[in-house]
Amino acid sequence: LQSEGGESEGVRFWADRFPAVREQGQTDSALKGMSIKPPATVVGALDRAGDADFFRFHATAGQEIGAQVTTATDRGKFAPVVVLTDATGQVLASGDDGLLGFTCPEAGTYCVGVHDHDYRGGADLTYRLHIGPVPVITGVFPIGATRGTETTVRVSGVNLGDLATRRLTVKPPADAAVGSKVNVPIPRTGGDPVGRAEVTVGEFPAVGVEGGRAELTAVPATVDGVLRKDGESHLVRFPARKGRPLVIEVHADRLGSPVDSFVEVLDASGKPVPRAVLRCTAKTFVTFRDHNSTGPGIRLEYWNELAIDDLLYVGGELMKIKALPRNPDDDCQFYQVDGKRVGFLDTTPTHHAQGTPMYRVEVHPPGRTFPPNGMPLFSLTYRNDDGFPGYGKDSRIDFDPPADGVYQVRVSDANRAGGPTFAYRLTVRPPRPDFAIRFTPTAPKVWKGGAVPVTITATRADGFAGPIDVRFDGLPAPFQAPATWIEAGQLTAAVALSAGTGPIQEKLPPIKLEARAVIDGQDVVREATGSPPAVVEPGDLMTTTNLSELVIRPGTETKLLVKVERRDGHKGRVPLDVRGLPHGVRVLHVGLSGILVLPGQTEREVVIYAEPWVKPMEIPIVVLARSERKNTEHAAAAVVLKVTK
Repeated sequence: LQSEGGESEGVRFWADRFPAVREQGQTDSALKGMSIKPPATVVGALDRAGDADFFRFHATAGQEIGAQVTTATDRGKFAPVVVLTDATGQVLASGDDGLLGFTCPEAGTYCVGVHDHDYRGGADLTYRLHIGPVPVITGVFPIGATRGTETTVRVSGVNLGDLATRRLTVKPPADAAVGSKVNVPIPRTGGDPVGRAEVTVGEFPAVGVEGGRAELTAVPATVDGVLRKDGESHLVRFPARKGRPLVIEVHADRLGSPVDSFVEVLDASGKPVPRAVLRCTAKTFVTFRDHNSTGPGIRLEYWNELAIDDLLYVGGELMKIKALPRNPDDDCQFYQVDGKRVGFLDTTPTHHAQGTPMYRVEVHPPGRTFPPNGMPLFSLTYRNDDGFPGYGKDSRIDFDPPADGVYQVRVSDANRAGGPTFAYRLTVRPPRPDFAIRFTPTAPKVWKGGAVPVTITATRADGFAGPIDVRFDGLPAPFQAPATWIEAGQLTAAVALSAGTGPIQEKLPPIKLEARAVIDGQDVVREATGSPPAVVEPGDLMTTTNLSELVIRPGTETKLLVKVERRDGHKGRVPLDVRGLPHGVRVLHVGLSGILVLPGQTEREVVIYAEPWVKPMEIPIVVLARSERKNTEHAAAAVVLKVTK
């Protein structure tokens, strides 16, 4: 075609799979969706925010339904989701990538719906829904393959013909990164299937489950299985030796499988292996509101018998106190990773209703007995639903074998669900203590003559709990940041990144953080790299302190004067914060709104207290003021906290 200017223009034409019909009438309800007769290609649009279009059809028992959404709209603006419901609107299946395959269990009316992942809408969110005998790949088994090893796989889905029975092979390169993806070669046919066919690269020898069982003759090793029916469980036998801990972990949810795994360790006779006895020594209650399974803060009825690092047991979850409430309207803070509460001894964080009892507990070896104290004893076995933060719905157990012998892992779905796509990988391996490091912001904008806070976070793996030294390597002038360290057992530190008023080189290098630790007697170095830092003009606050070194003895308190210079007409209140305090050191007299410099004032005294058990150390801390009108943070130059004997 020719445009008015004489230049040629490309035109895109759609090749529909089936005869096209246009969306019309009532389509925004599964109960009143537009009736269609597959096979058909529906031409429609999500023309307003929150729109979802539904199309009803009749299917016979065992009929395979494939649905595919194609669109000319950029995927960044329109991420199509397909759902399939029964006649009552109950969702039976969904596909987040615009693809869906489903086998209708019985004859009747079904409905296919289309919406955007974020329920966006607009005139340009047009689509073509192909529904009928579309060949759709919905799963691959096994879902992983050992690098350097040829693995036989099968694909599952609908309308695949003989492809569903073919044995395909994939061989990840020997140097492939563990956890990377490798495509499964699919032979071309007359009706090429749509959908992903890929496996995840593993590192250990793998065996398959047969008849609901698998046998590992040595570890480390991996087991591939599919929970094909509702309520199905598998048993995996493995050898273990006392004094040689093992990590037992499932990969399913992280690999796109619908399995919500649940694992437990049994002895050779099938009995759960005891892990610990919890002896209750104090009691309180959840109060004020119900609390979900993720939040690190829980409101306690009273805490006069509790202390930092106490373990509390509630509703099957063992949690550890990070910080006690600062006032009667404050939550008790528990150990967390990325804002998600951590369950200790592989217990799973769960929902806790108001009024639920919480017990302070001591952890003792299994079989230990005690004189009665009027409180219950709880026994823990080796079991887990959702693993450590980062595992999603996948399970993980740190297993310390009580004796040499053969043990079993029972694998099931937490909801007792199953199906042909419910695949999982179970790995039994020795622990590999390690850590990763990151910092935020990764592209800091630093006030000229001032500073900004930088938070450094360690992700610890397989029981590594030692200290980690961190420093920003090769900071160019005029930037400065003190070296610091992450305490043993802790996850974060903070530093003040400052910028002087001197000249700035024309091209700044990326900011790089170096972290060092000793693991099993070996020096381990990890790095994190961000973008080049930038110097920006001072904002509406400048923060300073009266001391550059703050000395405190355990069991006492000390004071620091924080001064705020108001700029650009800032007259409102100014919240203050102190970050990077070592574990057991905290700020006192924090009100409901925090620590405030009130309107008309320019300074505020901050009181800091150290618990009696805090060990001598030196560590930089960050004192900052926050502008509420611009939501910016303005740190003072680094203050060194010295804890003395």
